[in-house]
Amino acid sequence: MSFALKAAEELGIPEIQFWTASACGFMAYLQYDELIRTGIFPFEEETFMSDGTLDAPVNWIPGMRNINIMLKDLPSFIKPLDYYMAS
Repeated sequence: MSFALKAAEELGIPEIQFWTASACGFMAYLQYDELIRTGIFPFEEETFMSDGTLDAPVNWIPGMRNINIMLKDLPSFIKPLDYYMAS
């Protein structure tokens, strides 16, 4: 809970949270279906964290083709929870 929610609660005023994504993050979120359709995700091998899988280039996202994006740069929900527990 952020400090703003705690302050609103203490003051008895309505509370709301608003989160925005960057344009690049939004475009990456839109590619989730494509990652599944092409078989990139879900990762089949448990060694994906250490075998270089996450270093694979992703150069097909519209509007991001000229940026050096790798799988590890995409939003975190495409990686299993174990990925964060190990790092």
